[in-house]
Amino acid sequence: MSEIFISHSHADHRLAERLHNFLTDISDNKFEVHRSSDISAIPTGTPWKKWIDDNIVNCDVAIVLLTESSLRGRWVLWEAGAVAGVQYYRDKAKAPKQEAGEQQAVEGRVRVLNFGISSSDMGPFAGDQAQDGRNPESVSQFAFELLETFQQKLGKTYAKSLMQLDEKARNFVEQASEDLRFTPIPASEPLVQNWLSQLDRALEEQNYHWATSAKRWINIAFLGIGKAGESEPIDFRIHLRLARAFEAIGDKAEAIRQLQLARGLSPNDMLVHRALGKLYREYDEAELQKTLAKMEDMDPKVFSEDREAIALMVGDLFDKGAYERVVSVLNDANKAVVEKDAYLLNWRALATLKHEGPEAARARFSALERFIGPSPGNFWELASQINALMVKGEEAPVIEALEKLVNYKESKGNLNSASKYFDEICDAVGLKVPWREILGMADDA
Repeated sequence: MSEIFISHSHADHRLAERLHNFLTDISDNKFEVHRSSDISAIPTGTPWKKWIDDNIVNCDVAIVLLTESSLRGRWVLWEAGAVAGVQYYRDKAKAPKQEAGEQQAVEGRVRVLNFGISSSDMGPFAGDQAQDGRNPESVSQFAFELLETFQQKLGKTYAKSLMQLDEKARNFVEQASEDLRFTPIPASEPLVQNWLSQLDRALEEQNYHWATSAKRWINIAFLGIGKAGESEPIDFRIHLRLARAFEAIGDKAEAIRQLQLARGLSPNDMLVHRALGKLYREYDEAELQKTLAKMEDMDPKVFSEDREAIALMVGDLFDKGAYERVVSVLNDANKAVVEKDAYLLNWRALATLKHEGPEAARARFSALERFIGPSPGNFWELASQINALMVKGEEAPVIEALEKLVNYKESKGNLNSASKYFDEICDAVGLKVPWREILGMADDA
């Protein structure tokens, strides 16, 4: 019996099974076909790699399924090269003893069935006479050459197989075309850029629900039919944008999943770890601590030199009520980082207020106010300035600053975050300011 080994990528397992069935059909089960995705063919306890090696050594012909997926993978290239190398030396030793009718097998040990790869992109297979797996005539020719190679071994089956070859080739192409729709495709740069531009436009327009729906479309485009709801890595940039969209609509769990996919593609990306840490603060304390530990492992000075990392840590400590620890971390951090950042100065002042009281905190809030100056640069700096003004206990400047805060027209969520400690500060210093009414949040009281 003639042995044929199908070399294919994991993503093309449907296509490989289709070819397997086609080959056994046209040979009336006279071809013994092997493929790595046929798990039932690998005896229990047999190492998968050894099974592959044995089939490479023993096969008469290896058929390479050339697709976008297999061309970018290393395994198919290795299998094809191994077959060619092993068979060259085996056939060199056997060649003088071979029957004349079998000589063609020596010359065509590796054969290529191409599915959509242009000749200029075929790489090491460019010199092979590849047949087009999407064209019935090419598939019929491919099968004919294979049958002709093993004509002597096939005997009477050879003539019988030729009679229906064209029809079976047409059926194979039709079914293979459907299989390819289920097959993942590599995230090529042109396709990725197209999706990135659409996601960027949706994010810019704050059309977040469109972007979250796009997750399903992107999965189908790259992972194949039936994979709309899957969580598999596609492209680092795509996952970051999807995470932003899901976070914007409040689906923090899916935002975390998208960031985890991005982290899988770039394990040492500090940006992703920080973004995950911010979400874990709300949802998963254990994962937060793992993330903080990982960040420190990547950069031992991250919590003394890196503003974003310091902010993440002190925010977590503040949430836990570890105010003394917040002050300690900020005092131990690089002063050039802390003293030039309104966000960190605000944390330190608030932690001092909670830990030591308003008198001790006044100096901290004064330092914060001096740093911000008379003209805050953004919404959050203005909110921090209001904290500092409240500690002074003067109503008029606070009201003026609150009216400016309204003009930013920020979301309700951001207003809630910015005003989180207003009541606490006012109570600590005995200030009475109708800040909820000014910010339009009276109904939230």
